Amino acid sequence: MDINLNLNKIYERIRRGKYSYICCYTLLFALCAALTAGYFILYHKTNIWQQDGLKQHYNALLYYGKYLRAVIKDLFDGGGFSLPMWDDTMGYGSDIVTTLHYYAIGDPLTLLSAVCPVSKMQYLYFGIYVLRLYLGGLAFSWLSLWHKNTRAATLLASLIYVFASYSLTQCLMHSCFPTPLVYFPLIILGIDKIFEDESPAVFIVFTSIAALSNFYYFYMQAVLAALYIIYRYVCKYIAGNKVREGWHKSALRTLGRFALYGLNAFLISAVMLVPVLNVMLSSARWKAEKYVPPLYNISYYAGLIGSYVAHKGNGSGTLLGYTALPLVIVILLILRRKRHMKQFVLFAVMTLFLLIPAAGFALNGFAYVSNRWVWAYSLMTGCLFAALYPKLYELTAAERRRIAAVLTVLSVLSVALSPTRNERGFLSAALILLVAVLISLTELKKERSSYDTVNQTSPGLKPPLITKNYGSTNIVLCAMLVFFIALNGYEQFSVTAGNSFIEEFTDSGIADRKLTRNNADALLEGAAEGDFYRVNEEGIDSTQNSSIQRRINTTGFYFSLTNPYISDFINYMYFIWPKDYDYEGCDNRSVLDALASVKYYLVKEGEEYKLPFNYTEEVGEGEFYGGRAKLYKGEGTLPFGTVYDSYVPLSDFEKMDVATRQNALLDGAVLEDSSFKKAEVTSDAVSVLKSISGTGSVEIDEEAKTILVRRNATVTFNIDGLDEAETYLIMKGLSYEGIPQRATYDEGGWAGLTVFERYKVRAGDRYFSPDVTTSMRIAAGDKADIVEYYTPKHIYYCGRHDFLTNMGYNKKGLKEITMTFRDPGLYSFEDLDVVCQSVGSIEKKLQKLSGGGMERVTRGINSYSGSVSLSDPKIMVFSVPFSKGWRVFVNGEEKELKRANIMYMGVELDAGESDIELRYETPGLRLGAMLTLAGLVMLAVILTIRNMEKRKNGGDRP
Repeated sequence: MDINLNLNKIYERIRRGKYSYICCYTLLFALCAALTAGYFILYHKTNIWQQDGLKQHYNALLYYGKYLRAVIKDLFDGGGFSLPMWDDTMGYGSDIVTTLHYYAIGDPLTLLSAVCPVSKMQYLYFGIYVLRLYLGGLAFSWLSLWHKNTRAATLLASLIYVFASYSLTQCLMHSCFPTPLVYFPLIILGIDKIFEDESPAVFIVFTSIAALSNFYYFYMQAVLAALYIIYRYVCKYIAGNKVREGWHKSALRTLGRFALYGLNAFLISAVMLVPVLNVMLSSARWKAEKYVPPLYNISYYAGLIGSYVAHKGNGSGTLLGYTALPLVIVILLILRRKRHMKQFVLFAVMTLFLLIPAAGFALNGFAYVSNRWVWAYSLMTGCLFAALYPKLYELTAAERRRIAAVLTVLSVLSVALSPTRNERGFLSAALILLVAVLISLTELKKERSSYDTVNQTSPGLKPPLITKNYGSTNIVLCAMLVFFIALNGYEQFSVTAGNSFIEEFTDSGIADRKLTRNNADALLEGAAEGDFYRVNEEGIDSTQNSSIQRRINTTGFYFSLTNPYISDFINYMYFIWPKDYDYEGCDNRSVLDALASVKYYLVKEGEEYKLPFNYTEEVGEGEFYGGRAKLYKGEGTLPFGTVYDSYVPLSDFEKMDVATRQNALLDGAVLEDSSFKKAEVTSDAVSVLKSISGTGSVEIDEEAKTILVRRNATVTFNIDGLDEAETYLIMKGLSYEGIPQRATYDEGGWAGLTVFERYKVRAGDRYFSPDVTTSMRIAAGDKADIVEYYTPKHIYYCGRHDFLTNMGYNKKGLKEITMTFRDPGLYSFEDLDVVCQSVGSIEKKLQKLSGGGMERVTRGINSYSGSVSLSDPKIMVFSVPFSKGWRVFVNGEEKELKRANIMYMGVELDAGESDIELRYETPGLRLGAMLTLAGLVMLAVILTIRNMEKRKNGGDRP
């Protein structure tokens, strides 16, 4: 009893102290953060994930800091305010704002990068992650306390909300993913305030900031906020019987208010939203038709209970991990659903969203099926816990027994099926069972203790879980929750727990080296020259997107939003990349390298065989971190502005096979229409395929163009390759269907298995789900490439089914090409062929085009300029991707800028001397800035009118 009394005294002091809640929250947050994310400090790790974290998120923050400092420096150095909008080092060249908005630009917290030294950026990156979680808990607390939930309940619920699996997994891997944790509770608070006739400022301001911070998550927040408005209206007016007749007029008034405030928020954020939406709506990533299954597979549903409790991924981005305490509240809610029908309906609808793939697809912007919106489910879970937590003190003995029984059943179910019978599944079961035992013991304690005796010994003191605002119980439950969070953190991050998740993150000090020094750029500094050129790399293993830090022009890109015309080019030319926003190089095809103005190749010593035929001049060599590298210069590389005297109609180009298309790009500029004469397209590319044979368990049907791969299969393309040619394996209309393990055995192989081995195969097929991705290794001589293929069921499917693998330049004709398969299954093709392209004809066409192009090319901020002298009218094609933000001026007069050669841009020029200038401005940025200014004025007007009404009505809203 003395212990209980002391706990009560401590609790009362904390509860009544000034700023006590914020102090308690801060201390508990710091404790839980140390017990979870603290492992990164312990192991000298950063929270920079080695995949997207390094290549995109951290890279973008590093870039943004340098970008802001450069803009500020120019401003104070007297250069005026100049905002760079285009960067050549992002792939073939890309818009800065729309490319990096998703990762950094627009988020208020990333502005801190402007004052952070580059050497300390990894610490800021980690600090922003922790700060976002902390602010998310405060935002949740504001919402919960506004709803008059108790401080104790709010404190516990905020920890459940902040330290869920989503925060400790996805938010670590992707730095922008915590943003809705901060803003969505405040958007919901703003909605609630409007329904209670309070100021709309909270709703408008935080909706605007959410939209400015990240368009992707703003979409989810906007959809869920709209659904919540409907829910809130029904709860307040319909279910509350406050509107019986004429409810539709009330609904229209409510709709009108939120439409006005929502429009205001959109206008304020338009400076970011308008440019980004302009790109996003044209992106091929969102245009490809996606597969949406009617239901998830059985392992998904089997693992839901376990994933609710522990940090256990459940597929499709479903990351819950709330510990077992909220599970008690959920069971209580279901048992008392008639008393708490509003909360029950909210829980049922949100849970239904988790169970149906179509909901995840819609909330993910119709891009693919993913429950990345689970932060909203976490918010709902926290709000239910905060609201119903006091009801734990009112539980009857019968209710305790029922809750304990249900928890025991759930514990068994969490490991009932084989897909969940693993270490994480058993941990979940143990946690649920522990809470069930505690519920039971609490009841036993009540039965064994006399209520009156307790009162006489310590007046006013009552058994735990019985009395409201009982301090010792709150402290004990808080300690239990912290223990559960710590246990989940241990399982998620500790190397002693056997989990390798933390190994996916970079060691301290490594990220900057990978982005800036793990390359052979020193060779370029000493040898490269010219007005404008690009560089390709072979064997250097430079980090993707590191070019934006190294400040070199390459042909690699990996950011979420890409230029749609580059996507078109990738599809037309059958590049081997399955994702058109993730590409590296031009497949070493001499024609495509020349068109991209690739003047230099950095190649690791020993891998010179990968070079196209015209890169023969070695201009430098030296050591780099991965060995020894050489720098080669190409002959016939086309200049920044290449001139053509004829054009190829786009409609004709689309009808050509891929090899002819490649030749057509050198015969004339590909345009939709032109006043110039049509080009005569010539192609000496010829098919050299003689036959296809296979080894291993494989069935080839050349007539049907199908290959059934069972196991250990290799397919050989027997060819009669040409000398002095590039050789291409072309797969058109590729599709793949995975097969169960049983189908990988023919009758003879199946008969050769023992009974036990057959049983194992059948057991493995019990939960069979076809692979949604596969890959093939294509090899000939020293050259090998991996073709990765995504089926329409893959979440990153971009609609790609056509691939060309370049087996390189060969002086002596190849005799065979081999294809090995990663996965068994049925591979089908519309066409499958091997084609040789003579390099002699390519060389002649390049020599014709390489002269007479744009000279004295000068790069300015958002501009290029140069000149050309022509004896006849020509079409000039610039090796910069087409964008509606570009404008072209010839001798000071604006001319029509045309989309040329699919992804580039061109202009028709008259004979004579021409001074040419290209100017760029982010499409929609100027309009967005004006709309933002209008939105700020609109907000001021709305708040002024409201304040006038308040004064008119004596300070109260009517």
